[in-house]
Amino acid sequence: MRIQDFCALMPLALLVAAAPSNSPATHPADNEFASFGVVVTPPPATAGWKRIPEGGPGQIARWAHIGDDGKPSAILVLEMEPAKNRTAAAYAANLAKELNGHTSNDKVTMGGKSAIHVTGERQPKAPVETIVAANNAYIYVASCFADTPDQIPHDVLIEAARSLRFVPLADPSANLTMRGEKFPLFDRIAVEPLSSMRPSPEPPPDTISVSTFNFRAHQPDLIMNVQTVSNPNGATMETLQGLFPGKMNPEAKVKWNKVDAKVPLTVSTVFDAKNQEGSQKTQIALGLLPPDNQIVILIFSYANADPKALAAYEKSCEKMLQSIEPVKK
Repeated sequence: MRIQDFCALMPLALLVAAAPSNSPATHPADNEFASFGVVVTPPPATAGWKRIPEGGPGQIARWAHIGDDGKPSAILVLEMEPAKNRTAAAYAANLAKELNGHTSNDKVTMGGKSAIHVTGERQPKAPVETIVAANNAYIYVASCFADTPDQIPHDVLIEAARSLRFVPLADPSANLTMRGEKFPLFDRIAVEPLSSMRPSPEPPPDTISVSTFNFRAHQPDLIMNVQTVSNPNGATMETLQGLFPGKMNPEAKVKWNKVDAKVPLTVSTVFDAKNQEGSQKTQIALGLLPPDNQIVILIFSYANADPKALAAYEKSCEKMLQSIEPVKK
């Protein structure tokens, strides 16, 4: 996700509205962001910084600064995207143009590499500061923005870029730790995702989609699509199970297993879902949500066909399903 897309014209409060009340650990494990090619030192929670949900597959992490009034005053975000033959200087110059800003002569670094400082505005008197560097085939951007110029955390941005360490891009299947917090879906269920999962850029209609992106393979390793459907006729779990895999593979035969979760859930065995490119390993989970027996459908698509990676992702998806609980209203 590009920083110019991220800096949408919206109040900061909207960006933190989806943040769970229970923040993850202040100091993440060194390998939490290894699939993004970095080790990150987060801004200090003792100074009011709180981890908030990321907005796309290229967003490594983002935090909000919460003031004494309990409201967000600034956002700090780390992200990456393919360089596509662009240098850091070219990327920074284009970014400065789009933000009606300029590059500065300040000597800044990111992960030990020389970087470029860009200042601009996402709208009049709503400032943005970014630091841009290149590593291998990717552009890395650390940025902060606020609603007013005096709220920009300049020193925090400089330190976030300076303290970042570049490491070789890791296979995400090698680090399948859980996020450590649960996120609400459709205001009906809450689920704890993998720490590597980020919102998918183009989800299907009426679907919440998250994925684990493999930057070494340039594609998602795992995609989880979630939908809810009304159940006016009171379909039972057995009836729902008989509808799948359906058009995904009419010839496939699957078995269903009960999930040990706080809502009624069952999950299918893995089958090959047919598509225009061929087939993809897929798994379906079905749930009935009380009190109205609303149907929840979770579809896991496994793009990494390596047997070891597939087994690891299957086990992780089981943990995600076991974490599901009703949203307390």
